[in-house]
Amino acid sequence: MNKKLWLRILSVMLVLIVCFTALASCKKDADDDNGVTDTESFAEVEKDVLEGVRYNGETVKVLSWIPSNLKEHVPEFSVGSHIVEQKTFERMEKTKAQLNINVNWVEEKGNGKAMNEFISKAATGIMVSEYDVICCYSSAAATLTSSGYATNLLNYETMDFTQEWYPQNLVEDCTMFDRLYFCTGDVSTNLIYMTSLVFFNNTLMNDYHINDMIKSEYGEEDIYALVREGKWTQEAMLTLASAVGEDTDNSGSITATEGDTVGFSTYETLLCNFYQGAGYKTVNVGESGVSVSEDYMDAGIVGGLLETFVEFLFKTPNAFYCGGGNDGHSNAAKMFSDGRSLFTLAPASHAYTTHAKSEVKFGALPVPKGSNDQTSYYSVHSRPYSMFLIPNTSNQKDIAASFIHCLGQHSYTTTRTAIIETTMKGRYASIEAADLEMWDYIIDSQTFDMGRVFETMFDHNGKFRNTDLFAHRLKNAGSDWASIISGYKEEMENQCIDINNMLQSFGDQ
Repeated sequence: MNKKLWLRILSVMLVLIVCFTALASCKKDADDDNGVTDTESFAEVEKDVLEGVRYNGETVKVLSWIPSNLKEHVPEFSVGSHIVEQKTFERMEKTKAQLNINVNWVEEKGNGKAMNEFISKAATGIMVSEYDVICCYSSAAATLTSSGYATNLLNYETMDFTQEWYPQNLVEDCTMFDRLYFCTGDVSTNLIYMTSLVFFNNTLMNDYHINDMIKSEYGEEDIYALVREGKWTQEAMLTLASAVGEDTDNSGSITATEGDTVGFSTYETLLCNFYQGAGYKTVNVGESGVSVSEDYMDAGIVGGLLETFVEFLFKTPNAFYCGGGNDGHSNAAKMFSDGRSLFTLAPASHAYTTHAKSEVKFGALPVPKGSNDQTSYYSVHSRPYSMFLIPNTSNQKDIAASFIHCLGQHSYTTTRTAIIETTMKGRYASIEAADLEMWDYIIDSQTFDMGRVFETMFDHNGKFRNTDLFAHRLKNAGSDWASIISGYKEEMENQCIDINNMLQSFGDQ
């Protein structure tokens, strides 16, 4: 049984026991002074916010980008289509039937160079109340929000962000001035797809006796126990990866080359996870809006991480940095699917696009912690996932809120299952409870650093984003953080002030 479901059932049982014990020992009438019984209060706590919510056939108009990966909308059912697409169609049909609404889903290009055109089209439509929901590339939501087009999602009674189809860190990470302007979760088919994780090669695990190392070094039975007990750290990953380093291509190089067999590989897009995975943010959020994280300015913290991973990635035979852009992405995926990397830090999508089509037998783990003291695993996404927002000019905001929440609810039992269990879990060396359990850790690790979501607001002379500076330094094998970050502090602080001033000027709309 899913551990979350079991915990919820157990908690309900405990509450019921307490309630019934109190009722049995209580001599007064069941009704209290307000005429509300204990069981009624309990029922209210557990009530589904969409219970009894039905509309009158209204049409919700959605403007959506066209993702480069999984589709967010499938208008017609096709027997020959992939199971994920079938479930994407199914979730919409269930949502429309439950709420008694129609949906007009309009798609436009909205990735890469087309993102600015999408934002412009969205803004034009919002100004004339044309759209009720915007589904867009993650950072496009922040741009639309900073332009004053989004409404506060915390105002709607039919949205409950404690539910499992929303990431557990979403509200804390994205709420600014007590307002949440956009959301994601299972409602975006691409969110899990873009989640960062570590794949491991089962064959190399056995060939290099990695589980024996885990027993001797960390006192745990295997790699899954290491994760379960909170001991899957950066240090542990580097230690285990150090067991693998073969000059497979006979280049004679003392450092790893692309044709070698290594303990670890990754590429530019994923480098940020060494920082955020250790529990740090580039930008903090709170009642006062956004501010530059003190951790990001700490030369000891960031410099130490850079020194560790510069040494590991560029100066040993045990790891290989596969580069940036499309080449880096392809090289990393190929290196692992060819069976030449014990661990690879990658988005979950690599299982769908590459690894599942190869002969490699693999498993998945969360991004490692910075240390044993860290209470949870953390990761950030590759950016091509969807954020949803409700335009403040919509004439159907309440219906739009119900639509997003309901679509997410049905996504939790349709597309999530298809994406994880059918597409990824089915390709493992074995299908056991521990294999499935790791996905709970992976999905629960999802965090949303607002410096990444508001990436366009942190531009540095069109060269890179200030909030990507860690990855920028690491890919260039630079560890001199103290001398670098001081030159960016004032600019980042001013960029935060600009964001806060814009958000404060909009009020709670």
